[in-house]
Amino acid sequence: MSDYYDAFEMSPVPNAGPDTVPPEPFRGIYAMPAFVTIPTTDLAASTDFWIRGLGFIELFSIPGGVVHLRRWAFQDVLLVPGQSVPEQTPAMSVSFSCVLSQVGSLVEACRALRPDSVDGPRDTPWNTRDVEVITPENARIILTAAKRFDPDSEEARSLAAVGITPPGAVAATMGSMHDVTATDGLTVGQVATRLGVTVRALHHWDDMALARPSLRTTAGYRLYTAGDLERLHRIVVYRETGLGLDRIRAILDDSTADVPGALRAQRTQVAERIDRLQQLNAGLDRMIDAHERGLLLTVEQQAALFGPQWNPDWPAQARQLYGDTPQWQQYAERSASRSPEEWRAIADTVADLDRALGDAVDAGVVPGSPEANQLVERHREVFTSSFFTLTRQMQVCLGRKYETDPEFAAHYDGIRAGLATWFRQSVDASARAHSIDPDTATWQ
Repeated sequence: MSDYYDAFEMSPVPNAGPDTVPPEPFRGIYAMPAFVTIPTTDLAASTDFWIRGLGFIELFSIPGGVVHLRRWAFQDVLLVPGQSVPEQTPAMSVSFSCVLSQVGSLVEACRALRPDSVDGPRDTPWNTRDVEVITPENARIILTAAKRFDPDSEEARSLAAVGITPPGAVAATMGSMHDVTATDGLTVGQVATRLGVTVRALHHWDDMALARPSLRTTAGYRLYTAGDLERLHRIVVYRETGLGLDRIRAILDDSTADVPGALRAQRTQVAERIDRLQQLNAGLDRMIDAHERGLLLTVEQQAALFGPQWNPDWPAQARQLYGDTPQWQQYAERSASRSPEEWRAIADTVADLDRALGDAVDAGVVPGSPEANQLVERHREVFTSSFFTLTRQMQVCLGRKYETDPEFAAHYDGIRAGLATWFRQSVDASARAHSIDPDTATWQ
């Protein structure tokens, strides 16, 4: 029984041990080599038990037709509608691999959903710990976890008695780690674990002749020597610096290669990336501050730009009122990139508009007239370019606030007596001209 083909590198089952971490549920698409189809009279109840009890995930479903469940790769179950459930549990069972650390939680989860559904766990002569679960469809499911292989155990003697003696490579895969020498190599899975890379990466490096294992078993199984592992360590280190695989190959294979020069050039590129990241970090800090504060100016800068009538508490009050709205987000993102000089230009534009509004009141411009409508439109354009996009309905709400809010009313009436009311009336008249009822307008 010593002839074997070691295929642990393609199996999702991890090395056995009490602290082994199970793989994540596999969501990829592949041509299924085998799967189980189980009929059920209650598709929803069965799906719930398989997911919450047995730890499967729902990969996809066709309503009323089929539910595709999966745990690890190659552990696929199709639940389909059936006319009836067998009265007796069939003698045949379906087994799914798990790991030792999962056994207790699987038992608890299944018993919580169906108290009499679990038998076990129990240890087997073939070195596993098994749990038998009867599902709502009366199917017999065996969850089996391999235990760490101990060559001196009773289980090992039972296996040896029937001629099963694990070869060195398989024994190593099952937990007995060998020292790396020139004649005793590591498997792909062991090297991947030791170096913190994926098996797929090692296969890729092998295919491109960057790092090929020096040894293979008679069955074609890859084994890495100490020299191979040293080369792989250098590849991992160089890759961490950002060097491409072709550049790494050139460095490793060319004895005349200027390694310090290549690393200095890479250091320069890394420094440039760090500088860009620091700039990005500073930009993110400003963006966060702008979202939280609204205006990235000191109190002194605000007073100098917006005049003595400006209240520095207004941005914080606006944040409280509008912080969760898209308008505040747009305003904050604009604010994050503005300099004090840009804010001064905005303040000058707003002051020019305020003067034009005051002059209109002095001139007796009637709300709803072409002159008043032009000023209302100018206000909306200035507001949109300076703060956030202001719709006509929002402008109606804003005009109402200018008239009723004491601080806003004091500001506009301080420019010209009665300006707050005149502006609200002008906005309402313009809204009606655009088929908007000011009495029902909302902030949208």
